Amino acid sequence: MRAIVVGPLAAYSVADVAAGWVDGLREVGVDTAYFDLSLQLGYFLAAEVRGETMTATQARQAVTYNLLAECYLLRPDVVVIVTGNDLDYELAARIDAKKVLVLTECPYELEGQAQACAAIEPDLILVNDPQGAEVYSQFAPTFYLPHAYRPEVHTPGNWRRDLDCLFVGTGFPNRIEWIASADWSGVDLHLAGMWKGLDDAHPLRRCVLDVGVDGCTDNATETVPLYQRAVTTFNVYRTDSYGTHSHADGVAISPREVEAVMCGVWLSRDPRPEGDEVLSMFPTFTSPDEMVDQVRWALAHRDERDAAVEAGRAALADRTFANHAARVLARLF
Repeated sequence: MRAIVVGPLAAYSVADVAAGWVDGLREVGVDTAYFDLSLQLGYFLAAEVRGETMTATQARQAVTYNLLAECYLLRPDVVVIVTGNDLDYELAARIDAKKVLVLTECPYELEGQAQACAAIEPDLILVNDPQGAEVYSQFAPTFYLPHAYRPEVHTPGNWRRDLDCLFVGTGFPNRIEWIASADWSGVDLHLAGMWKGLDDAHPLRRCVLDVGVDGCTDNATETVPLYQRAVTTFNVYRTDSYGTHSHADGVAISPREVEAVMCGVWLSRDPRPEGDEVLSMFPTFTSPDEMVDQVRWALAHRDERDAAVEAGRAALADRTFANHAARVLARLF
């Protein structure tokens, strides 16, 4: 059996999902190629023909024609498309193979992702939050698959745990407000990811680590080593409005929570239904100061902290891309 995984435009967090699918399909015995949409789209947008550059629409068309050519050459049985946002939808619908559309932005971008579903005509839709399933089931059979990790990448490692508390993610306004309003005295806080919303005078600026390109950290080579050095972490979910802190719109835990726990990091949780069920060994918070108090407790109670981490790793152990790939193939063939 052969497969092609089509990567997203984003070169970091969402690209991690595409890399996981490549690993997972190969692990279950599928001959899998990776179509680097980000690299190709960047090439076409930068290229000049007779002194003129392509429009975004023309670049998407060119990339999708290349994908069709790749499908013609490799004759895949299945094409796994991660997001699909930057393909030409009508051309992508011509792919002569089973098409699986992996939607990574539920519940934040339900309507925009629906446009891709309607036009690409996938055979199967996978959502990263149950909240999105009912929106897309009109287009194709739709299933929720939890965020997964890569066992060969996301491990505790052998680093010295020298970072009290680490948060890796994008500095959305609601996160900045939440984190900045807490009293971090006695806790050495570190932030990684894209935090361009912080000016030089912001009190959180000193916490931002100088890693990655434009703040984006590579999962395997930068994010994971940071997690392997961290004692604790926390998660504050983004909000659609970038306004008042709310977790009401989401059900599933985030990929960073899964990856951090599998790397051996203790977690203070922003409550969500799936987290309450699967990661109940970690506490939830209702205010910024309660979150930091939980971090302080974990730093002071190593045995209890380590026991919670081991229980969390056991609870998430089966969430691998190989297991996901096996389930998807069983539904398709």
